[in-house]
Amino acid sequence: MKHQYLKLKLSIFISFSLLASLTAQATPTPIATFPIEIIDNRTHIRFDGPNGTITFLLDTGATSSIFFDTTLIPDHALADVSEAKINFPAIGKSAVGKRLGEVSLSEGPSTFVSKNGLLIAGDTGVQDALEANFSGIIGQELFERYTVEIDPQEEKLNLYLPGTDLEEEFELVHNLKMVGHTPYITFKSQLPWEKRSSVKNMMLDSGYPGGMVFWSERHFKQATSLAERKLLVSQQMGVLTAANISFGSLYFENLPIFIARVPCLPNLKSETA
Repeated sequence: MKHQYLKLKLSIFISFSLLASLTAQATPTPIATFPIEIIDNRTHIRFDGPNGTITFLLDTGATSSIFFDTTLIPDHALADVSEAKINFPAIGKSAVGKRLGEVSLSEGPSTFVSKNGLLIAGDTGVQDALEANFSGIIGQELFERYTVEIDPQEEKLNLYLPGTDLEEEFELVHNLKMVGHTPYITFKSQLPWEKRSSVKNMMLDSGYPGGMVFWSERHFKQATSLAERKLLVSQQMGVLTAANISFGSLYFENLPIFIARVPCLPNLKSETA
């Protein structure tokens, strides 16, 4: 069973690895540590770039890592000339990227090697819509290959060998349901627009700037009137509200919630970010 562990100081431990847990250690030692910064409720990892510090968004919902800056790509990583399409559901756009080989990202003595990422260069429309003031996105490959600990208070991200058991270090546990390599949290709740409680299967997506997002026809219809829906649909918009949410033993006041219809994207066989 895969878990997400939450410390009282709100650090999180996530592992998507299917390997069995290693023998528990009193104090597991990370094999790499990177500095992070929380910007708009999203985790940004800092690396050494050719002209100073660069940042990458950490996105558990991204099936592939993405690079926007061609200066970070070594020649050997461009040997594969294949291309792939990638969808960005949050902004209703898609883009074509060049498949990459291995790209090393380092900070001090620590190095992470991205494999099979995508280079999306020159598509300023996607970057502008994403408000991408970062050089790229680190996706699910990080969690597939390592046990990951994110500590916002210490502003660091620790990588451990896959299967490392950190359970003793955390106070709260939430089970994750894995669909492929994408993590989901299942829970039962009653939101303000619902007549009764219902089971929700929510994707754990660190690329969103906090809160909850419902891409759901059912929730969209329950939360809006017919007149509101007609106006919102015509303008390709959704509803932004807030609610007090109990999640296990955690309680969140005025948590932002966005509700909209399922975004319309081209019917393409593609990756997702």
